[in-house]
This record gives sequence, structure tokens and C-alpha cells, in this order.
Amino acid sequence: MNLLEWFQMEYPDLVQRMKNCSHHYDNQTLNPFHLEGDVFSHTLMVHLLAIRNYPDNIVLHLATLLHDIGKPDVRTIKEDTERVRFFNHAPISFYRAIDILNKLQSQPGILKIGEKEEILTVIAMHNDFFEVFTHDNCNEETLKNLSKQFSVFGNSTYQNLIRMVECDTYGKFSTDDRINSQEFEWFKRNTLDGFEAEEKENQLTILVGPPCSGKTNFAENSYNREYLPGSLHAGWMCDERTIINRDDLVMEIGGLATYQESWDAVDQKLVDNALMEKWREATGNKEDVVIDMTNMSKKSRRKWLSQVPKTYNTKAVVFATGYDVMQERNRNREGKVLDFDDIIVRFMKSFVMPDGNEFDKVEIVL
Repeated sequence: MNLLEWFQMEYPDLVQRMKNCSHHYDNQTLNPFHLEGDVFSHTLMVHLLAIRNYPDNIVLHLATLLHDIGKPDVRTIKEDTERVRFFNHAPISFYRAIDILNKLQSQPGILKIGEKEEILTVIAMHNDFFEVFTHDNCNEETLKNLSKQFSVFGNSTYQNLIRMVECDTYGKFSTDDRINSQEFEWFKRNTLDGFEAEEKENQLTILVGPPCSGKTNFAENSYNREYLPGSLHAGWMCDERTIINRDDLVMEIGGLATYQESWDAVDQKLVDNALMEKWREATGNKEDVVIDMTNMSKKSRRKWLSQVPKTYNTKAVVFATGYDVMQERNRNREGKVLDFDDIIVRFMKSFVMPDGNEFDKVEIVL
């Protein structure tokens, strides 16, 4: 299958938005890092470079094709500096790509097991990974740090991120000379050391996803009743678990008929105190704990990770739920419909992929 042709035929509106989305402030004030102009032209250059240099790597082909599809959603103009910015484009590209990959996967023989998760991880992390190559980092200390960070993903994802940044760097017309090919080659030659987390007696599981991504349904089904071996959620059941969910406490403390009524009436400080009381009680009793909240940013996750007892392993469960599904779920919510563009998209923009610097294990739920 010609992925580029398929993408243009299936998503003409998105392609047009990418063509209309310029990196330049205006015709006289150009972006020196993207002299090729629009987002789709850049995508073509990156994608075709990946096909030429890595012809059998479908993970990289799809990651390069979809890595900037969120740029039209986040394009902003800085009038004071006459520059265009695309803050948080990587997480929006991540969520936009989910629906596309789901549609592609419906065709047999295109994607193998695990490839969709790897594509999404590369898309989510590609922008931040540039930092590795913009400094003099070709040393053992950097490899040690990367081994920890990517212990939850593996060498394949790590190598594809290097290739992604390589293609992204050279798949454009630019005056940027901060990165050179020798750095890419050095990192590609040096694979990461294995890193196994110590097995501990308890587990903290932090669910990561915007509203309407399916976290609460997953938590209730996975942690409150037993599943047969080989089922979707096999291996998640444990005898003693405490699920900490802010929305449940809002309803409990507010005591009104709908979530919105309870939210408007309740003192949020009381909810904060109830959350921490439940946390202290559960960890004090050495129960496994599930944090069923959005937890999209490192800062929001640090609230729990900074105080987790030493007897706990830590796991992040990332909910890869696409735009279309979340919009439909939001429309069908009873008493809790949110402004999708204002609230849910804002949560999407704050998403940072969890990694081995935070957790012992990261899993993606599709």
C-alpha cells in the first residue's frame, strides 16, 4: 500500500489544513527553520526521506507521515517577535493519529501487534527528543540516562525516535546547524543497556488520559472483577486495590443529583483533603492503588510519585483514545457534558508521554 496516497485520499480535509498551515509569519518574514513553507510540504520531505533511507520500516513511515498533523490545531502567531509557534503540537498529533491508525489497522496485513503503540510513542516524544541532539551529548552518561528513560519502551522505539528526529531535521530547508549527522550515527551505533525494575510487594497504577478516554470504565472493569487469562485485561486483577477518583469524591461530598451540580456546589479543598486522606489510608494499609484521574503532565503525576512508599512498583497506563471517539462519548455523557474544544483539547495539549524516569512500567491501552 502507498501510505501517502492512502492518507491523501482518506483525509483530504486534513491534508488541506496542513497545506494552508504556514510556518511563516508572512511572505516577508520567513521561518528560518522551515523555509519550505507549509506543514504538508515539510511532512512530504520527512516522509519521503524515511522511505528512502529506511524502506522496510513501516513504524517510521507512519510516524513521519503523522508527526505534525496536530500543527494546524495549535498554530499561534507571536506578533511581538513576528514568529509562528506550534506549542504542544506533538500531543495533539498523538491524539489525531489514533483515529487514522485505527482506520488503517482495519485493513489486514498492514500493522503488526505492537507497531501502533510504537508509532504513537514516537509521535508523542519526537519534539522533546530533539533536545538530545542539540547539545554535546555523545557520551556514556547520556546513554545511561536514556537507558533509564527508555527502559519501559525498548531499543526499537529508541532507535525509531533517533531516525524520526534525523528525518525531521533533514526533511526541510533550514538554516539550523545545531545538529550534525555524526551525532545521529553515534547514537544509532550505541544501543541501550537493559534496565529491570526491582519487583516489590505493592503497586501504584496511574491512569493517564483526557476526560472521555475510558479511564474510569477501564478501572471499574479491570480492577473490580476478575478476568479470565488471555482476556484484554488479564493480569490486572489484585485482591486489595483502592481506586482514587476525584469525580467520585465530588459526587459523594456534593451529594446532588448530577455531577455538574455537585461540582458547582462543593468546596474543592474538601475534595483535595478527601483525596489525600484516601491515599494515606490505602498506602498505610499497603493496598495497591489506582489513581483514576487525568494525570496528563509530569507535574500532575509527580504529586503521587513524589510520595509513593518504597514498597511500591509504579505503572502508567496511557489511554490512546482518538478525537472522534472522545467527542462521541462526551456528547453522550449524562449530566457531565464538557466543552470539548475548551476543556478536553486543553487536557490533550498538556499530555507528556510517561517514561522510565517516572515509572517502572508504561502500557498503552488502545
